[in-house]
Amino acid sequence: VYERRIYLPALFLALVGGRAIGALSSRYRPAIVPALLVLALFLAWGFNRNLVWQDPIRLWKEATRLAPEHSRPFHNLGVLYQEQREWEPAKKNFRRAVRLFPGYAEAWNLLAVSCAETGEVREAAYGYRRALWLRPGMVEAWNNYGNLFSRAGKPGPGNRCYRRALALQPGYEWAQRSYLFNLSRMLEAGTLESREEAVLAAAEKYFTAVPPDWERARRGYLHCLGRLPFLAPWLSERIAICHYYLGDPATSYRMLAELSRRFPYRATLCFGLSRASLRLGRKEEAWRWLERAARLDPGRPPPQPPAPPPNRPCPPARGSPP
Repeated sequence: VYERRIYLPALFLALVGGRAIGALSSRYRPAIVPALLVLALFLAWGFNRNLVWQDPIRLWKEATRLAPEHSRPFHNLGVLYQEQREWEPAKKNFRRAVRLFPGYAEAWNLLAVSCAETGEVREAAYGYRRALWLRPGMVEAWNNYGNLFSRAGKPGPGNRCYRRALALQPGYEWAQRSYLFNLSRMLEAGTLESREEAVLAAAEKYFTAVPPDWERARRGYLHCLGRLPFLAPWLSERIAICHYYLGDPATSYRMLAELSRRFPYRATLCFGLSRASLRLGRKEEAWRWLERAARLDPGRPPPQPPAPPPNRPCPPARGSPP
């Protein structure tokens, strides 16, 4: 029910009602008391509705009471409980939602998430399979199903789910991180499933080594770029970083700019573009990219102002000798 649609008509009714009470008070004084009682009743009803709207859980509980045959209020109430990590009431509402509408793929997925959090692995697996049967292109369900396998100590099936998620949505960060973490686990256990995955795990090892071997990492990522298309955006970003540290900021900037046009909300790309611009001598552009990265990812440290031009001496630090 969209109550906002009655606000303007209610204003008109309030004006008419006020006019009617004024007319009654001038002609029929005994009618004033019933009219005021009706007005007080409406005021109390409006105050009570405002209290309901102030609390989302109370609001959707009221919606489930008024429309017990609809599945969406139960789904939305389950989402609110899930956000507060109250898994039992969340499961109860999701179960009611899928009972009312068995084709509700989102409710099946979230029911499986709640079951996985409470240790009901079999029911969680059934919920993910049901959601993916209803909507094979649901990226979140593939990612969550992979998480279920990974928690159970099965990184191989987990990575197969992550690959499906990344094939449907390239650059999906949650699946990407989990896939790479599982690769490192499989590399340590010697259970990698393909040569490309072995090359990728080795390249990541070179990339994160101390000190990094940028050239070997770049060659490994290039080898995997055409063979693991579901990781193409991430691999391109890694190759661009390698080019930057190998002394080729122009190629790094070109690759990152192309990625930024495809993924305009990735703060890491903006941060890399700011570094490449600074290395190329474009200080104003570097500052703009850094500001954009800070807006996209407020958790990063605030950007510092660019260094003064070379023909202008840097002012002495406070407390230091001139």
